[in-house]
Amino acid sequence: MYNDYNNIYLRDFSDKGGSHMKITFIGATHEVTGSCYYLEAAGKKFLVDCGMEQGPDYYENQEIPVKGSDLDFVLLTHAHMDHSGNLPAIYAKGFQGPVYATQATCHLCDIMLRDSAHIQMFEAEWRNRKGRRQGKPEFIPAYTMEDALGVLQNFVPCPYEKTITPAEGIRVRFVDAGHLLGSASIEVIINEDGKEKKIVFSGDIGNINQPLIRDPIPTDTADYVVMESTYGDRSHGPKPDYVKELGGKPFLTDCNTLYVGSRKNALDHLETAYVNGFSPYQTGCHVIIGDGLKGTDETLVPVNGEYVREA
Repeated sequence: MYNDYNNIYLRDFSDKGGSHMKITFIGATHEVTGSCYYLEAAGKKFLVDCGMEQGPDYYENQEIPVKGSDLDFVLLTHAHMDHSGNLPAIYAKGFQGPVYATQATCHLCDIMLRDSAHIQMFEAEWRNRKGRRQGKPEFIPAYTMEDALGVLQNFVPCPYEKTITPAEGIRVRFVDAGHLLGSASIEVIINEDGKEKKIVFSGDIGNINQPLIRDPIPTDTADYVVMESTYGDRSHGPKPDYVKELGGKPFLTDCNTLYVGSRKNALDHLETAYVNGFSPYQTGCHVIIGDGLKGTDETLVPVNGEYVREA
């Protein structure tokens, strides 16, 4: 194996050294958003995740080194925008291949990518309205609603733990990552020149003992692991007793926090508090639930035993 900055070449696929897989780190390099990996293997070109960079632009993400129309398929770990948000953008640039993801990820992306397109178009309209008065050139949105709807038609739902074959010489398996409804670590098994190697893309890995979400399932073997490391070596510390703390707070504000899924966790804690005798009328606690998805509702996502913790 050797690398040149963002490219990693895995030469040991061939004893003769003539064939090797290449991984290019497009985003989330030196920072934690915009996850995207470009791979060339078994004669195919594909992505693992295609995320939108969020927050301050400390490090500029790389451009995908091929045209969108040259990509054969995309493997998607989960629906958060920093992993899925640029899928409509590559569709706008010619990508027409399948996007493989778990069923719950497909459902969530159907909501979130449409909402993201709405925001892109709304911001472009606002900036252009303001810019015209100042003589500025037209601002073009990253993608439109048409692009979002177009790429959503190409999503292919995949069950956990079942091996699929998106192309000859490439096998893929989604394993529950316990991070979000439908989140997965992706095992990619490449066969080139009669030699087989397993590369695992961790995706974002969740904590254990969460409400609703099942614990992450560890991967038993791998030749290479591409690991997300948002928190590095920092400890979250002891788990708070949210239900106990709720009774002493004057407000529980905005259950729908930055990340999709937080609202469900907050409502689960609130339900537990009610079962244990908590009443906002007795404590003076005001419960406010914000809706961060414009015109949509998170509860549209099917919740079944395949994706949530059993009671």
